Amino acid sequence: MFIWIVEFGGRPGHGQPGKRLRRGRSGGAGAGKGFDMNIAVIGAGHVGGTLGSRLAQAGHMIYFGVRNHEGQHLKDVLALSGRNGMALAVPEATAKASVVILATPWEATRGAVISAGKLAGKILIDCTNPIAPDLAA
Repeated sequence: MFIWIVEFGGRPGHGQPGKRLRRGRSGGAGAGKGFDMNIAVIGAGHVGGTLGSRLAQAGHMIYFGVRNHEGQHLKDVLALSGRNGMALAVPEATAKASVVILATPWEATRGAVISAGKLAGKILIDCTNPIAPDLAA
């Protein structure tokens, strides 16, 4: 699996591609090649759990930033992630990562960003949408 991480430059809001930061072949968890990236996934629900566990299976080290470490869904996500996934408090997860994926429910987004701490110098991928729990916009 090839993973491209691109930092976007240009004028804010215009999405003009910037420099390519990394291109690498993911070795997978069992390949013995180490981890390609350290990634914090804030939220381990449907979006965060799926993205994080798939990235972990591809060989990246995933730090799930969560408030509750006891839920069955989180345990299932960690089982899918294998040795490449672990659950931490949000500030600890973001401190360990160079890439942060924000995958929280809309109403929890502000609190998650505040609790994440300093994000300067990190790549932030925002997977949030302002959708109500009943999926109404």
